[in-house]
Amino acid sequence: MTDVIDTSVLVAGMVGAEQFHDLCREMIVRRFQHEPLCIYLHGIAETFSTLTGGRKPFQMPSSLAADFLETTARDFFCKSGGGQEEGGMDGFMSR
Repeated sequence: MTDVIDTSVLVAGMVGAEQFHDLCREMIVRRFQHEPLCIYLHGIAETFSTLTGGRKPFQMPSSLAADFLETTARDFFCKSGGGQEEGGMDGFMSR
């Protein structure tokens, strides 16, 4: 079984100022290492939008958000059948 995460979990796991940062980051990394975990493409688009211009009190440069999503978050894009793409979490939030 594959668990699907939402934009709010990915954003909170990535942004240290978020209230549930530690919990979300730990959950994403731990779950990814032991069980399938993925996010659908619309969640990636929402994450980019939230990080670069949402209503949050932070705003990340679009190049940094795009780099993160391209190099790290792509490791857990959901396949059309709901499974996880090949990849790992080695670089997850290592910046």
